[in-house]
Amino acid sequence: MEARPAPSRTARPHRRRARFRSRPRFLIAAAIGVVVAVAIPGIHNPSLSAVIGWDTGAAVFLALLLAMMARATPASMRRRALAEDEARWAFLALMAGAAFFGLFAILGIMPEAKKAGGLTMLGLSLLSAMTILLSWFVVHLNFAVHYAHEFFYEVEHREDPGLDFPGVADERGELDYWDFCYFSFVVGMTAQVSDVQVRTRHWRRMVLAHGILSFLFNAAILGLSINLLAGFF
Repeated sequence: MEARPAPSRTARPHRRRARFRSRPRFLIAAAIGVVVAVAIPGIHNPSLSAVIGWDTGAAVFLALLLAMMARATPASMRRRALAEDEARWAFLALMAGAAFFGLFAILGIMPEAKKAGGLTMLGLSLLSAMTILLSWFVVHLNFAVHYAHEFFYEVEHREDPGLDFPGVADERGELDYWDFCYFSFVVGMTAQVSDVQVRTRHWRRMVLAHGILSFLFNAAILGLSINLLAGFF
């Protein structure tokens, strides 16, 4: 049987629906985070306000994203993949940049934590640890959703899917978001893939970008963690 040529990526149909309107979870979380950062009383350190605002927005975003993933069906995943706008890489870059901002905002509250000592120091240290954890989850969960939507877009347009999950006979009906979470978090923790095979150049480039970002992010987390621990001694 003659293989059908995959449509050029540059020839994809125009998918630009109002870009941010198609991201309600991001809009809701960003609005809540900004309101909390600006309106929280009694805080005179801008870095501390930024960290609290980021943590609040990130927690809301993760809760909304996980709720969507828990309710998703293969059919709804395919619909989201087809509706996703062409600026998905810009959105990933925005979320990664925001996560890095959340991490490095911690640097602004470390001196205050060391000066305060006692319970204040403990509270600020716990806040910093929560920021690290939330930022890490935001980055890799966003990549998981991006991988899922990219995969199902390819399946719907009869392109050769760029990932091969072992033991999966029907990509349209068997895979869910948690399969892509597995793939994304393995890359995030180890900067490499496991048993899921990457099959195309486009996907190799995506995974390479994710692996490099993971290395930089993990290095930043390690440095901040050492600084946090040093504050106790």
